[in-house]
Amino acid sequence: MQLWEKISKATFLPVVYFSSDAVQFVRDRLKHHGNVQLACEELASAALDRRSQDNISIIIADLGKTDWQSIPPLQQQNFVFELGQAFATLGIVSLGIWMSSSLFSL
Repeated sequence: MQLWEKISKATFLPVVYFSSDAVQFVRDRLKHHGNVQLACEELASAALDRRSQDNISIIIADLGKTDWQSIPPLQQQNFVFELGQAFATLGIVSLGIWMSSSLFSL
């Protein structure tokens, strides 16, 4: 069961896609048929099928010829690493806010 399925069942909200789920969906579709336009349309249809009530905008950047069949599957995300990045970002932003408020209070 995908993370978004667990959340939507737990909260009874129509959660559509997290960005990582959308990336995996598009990669799978491109591996299947290799058509970027069709993958975009399929992602939009999947979002509509999940009863999204918000605007749906999809941009897939095709930067050249890619052999989609030979691309390895995505690696699992490292939760601890991402949590560390989030705390580091929060700390840097907080430091920046503190420094700018200190400069303006002088």
